[in-house]
Amino acid sequence: IHTVKKIEFSDIVGIAFILLALYLIINRWRERMILRYSSTLVCPDCDKKLHRIHKTTNQKLLSFMFFLKVILTFLIVSLSSIAYASYIDTDAETAVVIDAATGKVLFAKEMNKKTYPASMTKIMTTLIVFEKLSNGTLSLDDKFLVSERAWKEREGSSMFVEVDKEIRVEDLLRGIIVQSGNDACIVIAENIAGTEESFAFMMTDKAKEIGMLNTNFTNSTGMHSDDNYSTVYDICLLYTSDAADEGLGVD
Repeated sequence: IHTVKKIEFSDIVGIAFILLALYLIINRWRERMILRYSSTLVCPDCDKKLHRIHKTTNQKLLSFMFFLKVILTFLIVSLSSIAYASYIDTDAETAVVIDAATGKVLFAKEMNKKTYPASMTKIMTTLIVFEKLSNGTLSLDDKFLVSERAWKEREGSSMFVEVDKEIRVEDLLRGIIVQSGNDACIVIAENIAGTEESFAFMMTDKAKEIGMLNTNFTNSTGMHSDDNYSTVYDICLLYTSDAADEGLGVD
């Protein structure tokens, strides 16, 4: 949840001081205009010089001063709002917001800080599969054999595959996308690359190709490993990459 920085009392005092100073300058300018456009009279009783300005001229000056004060107030308030908008923050340790159309970073907080992607790792796992489906080297009806290692993978979420069973690629994808099945990830990894470790190399190579320069994968599931890391910026690049658009069929 994003929150705007709380305006402190000192900030309000500062804005008020700026407005007061500007108003004093404007009033001083009005006095100079009165001297410039008024006629001078001498008071017969006190010998003091008096300045008389035409009523119409005085009204024009007052109207212009009021307009100028309104404009200045509006500008200062607007600029203050823009300044405080830049203080948008979040309780999250890392965050980034990117315009998907332009790639422009709209908001960032420690976006290149090393973090552990957990199950977001599965985004890359499925991307590899969808790319193979897209280029025709794999079919949804192809069947993958469940190894004992994949069957034993019960830590975390699982789709509960059975050892030595053959499961359609489409069902394995559902197991990953819907149930976040770690066992389904391993079945896919082993059948595509031979071992999960080799599949992780494929994932890392794809990450570098996309531009995820601060990312490294060591498994297909996102189970914690010091060497399985990424950044929020890199994950965002994965979401918005051309590879994701083409592989996942997103327009």
